[in-house]
Amino acid sequence: MTSGITSTKNITQPTESEHFVDKRIYMPVQYLGIDSNVTPELPPGTAIYHVSKEFGAATEGSLGKIVTGLAKAQAVNSSMNVNVILPYYSFLKQKYKATKYIQLGVKVRDTNGEWKVARFTTFKFLSKVERNNSQGTINVFMIGSPSNMPPLNQSFKIDVADNLYTPKKSLPLEWKDLYFCKAAAEFITYRNTMLDTPLFAKRESRGVDVVHIHGTTNAMVIEFLKISNEQANFKRKEPSIVYTLQNYYDDHLHSYDLRDVNKFLEVQDMDQFGHENSQYIRDNRLFVSSLAVDKSQVVTFMSEETAREIVEGPLDFDLKELVLPNILNKAKIGRWIGISYGFDVTEPNPFKNKMLEESNAIFPENLDILDPLDFYDNNLNISPKDLIAVSKLNAKKYLISEGFLNEEDLERPLVLFDGKFQVTGFQFFVEATSTLAALNAKFVIMGQRNNYPVVKLKKMIENYPDHLIIIYEPEVRKKWGVHLYAAADIQYIPDPSEDLGAVATEALLFGTPVISSDIDMGDLNDVLINKTIYEDKIINDYNSYLFELDEEFIDSSIQGMKSTLSNAVEDWRRMATDLVERELFVRKLIRDALKLDWLRIGGPIEQYKKVYKLAMLQISNNLEVDELWH
Repeated sequence: MTSGITSTKNITQPTESEHFVDKRIYMPVQYLGIDSNVTPELPPGTAIYHVSKEFGAATEGSLGKIVTGLAKAQAVNSSMNVNVILPYYSFLKQKYKATKYIQLGVKVRDTNGEWKVARFTTFKFLSKVERNNSQGTINVFMIGSPSNMPPLNQSFKIDVADNLYTPKKSLPLEWKDLYFCKAAAEFITYRNTMLDTPLFAKRESRGVDVVHIHGTTNAMVIEFLKISNEQANFKRKEPSIVYTLQNYYDDHLHSYDLRDVNKFLEVQDMDQFGHENSQYIRDNRLFVSSLAVDKSQVVTFMSEETAREIVEGPLDFDLKELVLPNILNKAKIGRWIGISYGFDVTEPNPFKNKMLEESNAIFPENLDILDPLDFYDNNLNISPKDLIAVSKLNAKKYLISEGFLNEEDLERPLVLFDGKFQVTGFQFFVEATSTLAALNAKFVIMGQRNNYPVVKLKKMIENYPDHLIIIYEPEVRKKWGVHLYAAADIQYIPDPSEDLGAVATEALLFGTPVISSDIDMGDLNDVLINKTIYEDKIINDYNSYLFELDEEFIDSSIQGMKSTLSNAVEDWRRMATDLVERELFVRKLIRDALKLDWLRIGGPIEQYKKVYKLAMLQISNNLEVDELWH
């Protein structure tokens, strides 16, 4: 006999009227960043547990790419014990050979308000990492759905990564979030109390040192972990918490109905909980991002420049009142830290890819061998196979030979969009398609279904059958994706908030310039260099075409977008007749992408070591290392 629970309402975000707040003006706070006296040394075997909804094959957007890249770089470049906790989505059974690790249970209220134990199994597999002749291992733990409690037993029954956040009629997204957070907290507590030090190990297992929470949907792990630690039979030091805010435009809006929280939160008096946490509650909803900011030891943000502007100004964002006071308090004590993310230059990798190799489109590994001046030396014997521009052309020829593109497309610029089909940003697509058709360019729109009506997409194809291709089937994207990136001449990203970092950097790595709007892009402001004209001279050190975005004057923004499209296509046509210029430009773009390597000197890996140290020192003054500070 299984126990069920009943939904209150199937929503994850409040309406605008529900989270209305009075506008306030806050005094700027100096951004301190990481204390310059902190060293990156950590005790050997320091155990880091990343909690994320996305990792590896379970990647739907930039979050998965960031967490995967960070964990991989940490595994090969430090003495840390790197672990990842994520849901065990059903499609992952075909991706990884996971074994059962432990069965645990968490309490959830049934339809009568009585506590029932939801039993779940955690699975484990080892992800081996190789990079620059270094090797490492990531322990990946996957939380299964509770088999004995509908509808939670449907939590992670998902067929493809594109559907990670797709709602189900029978299961509110809120419940899925809260269940995963509670189960993850229970598992972390288990790992921190039931140590399994091997008999001949050189050192004792450390338990859990740092829990690194990625994204606001995992923020409740902090609250559940606190309760779980209090209930644990074997007392050890509490793990330090590092909470990473992914963005400033909607992370702080994520909230849960208190009635749903009550189904999972084991407190004696829910009214007392509401009173103690009243600053996080509005209209009977718990806003978890501000809670996580206050209750973590250190809060990081995915851009140092933007983190500074949030607390010092002039950056402003809607409903900042929900989280900014909490951030300012953290900033005052140097626990609000912006860390520029990295980019995994090994995946996807145009220099090492079997699909590109089989189609004669693999990029030549001579980026550091050939100097730009070499291309002007007639005495050097540089063959077509030495040119990246030729590899990109071969990728396009392959797509033609396979019937994906037409013969005419060989002489056309290929413009690629890769992202979600959502209303935000998509208001530009009809105008962009008509402009590109008039410029005789091929436009490929590739991505995941979201809230933009598919019928409108199909109507666009009917209007521009020779200039537009739309891909939303996962299997089709998997088949053609890497070749489209290799063949693309221009990458179109109308809404920078939509995974700009990962998509833009991937585009540059494949030698493709970016078209986007000029709203704040954090540390990518230093990477995406707009083509500008100054005193009638074109500045050639560019990799992007940025148009001004003004939501109050969309018509003006659309005209700016059309101008950038025309500019980019015109440049492509010019370079198409000058192979040397084309080759130099492509190589410049790739070098720009490599500047965001996770393992760059003084980059995010070293910075996160310092952050983890700061977080651990909030819990214990002794980290068991000889030298903590200069």
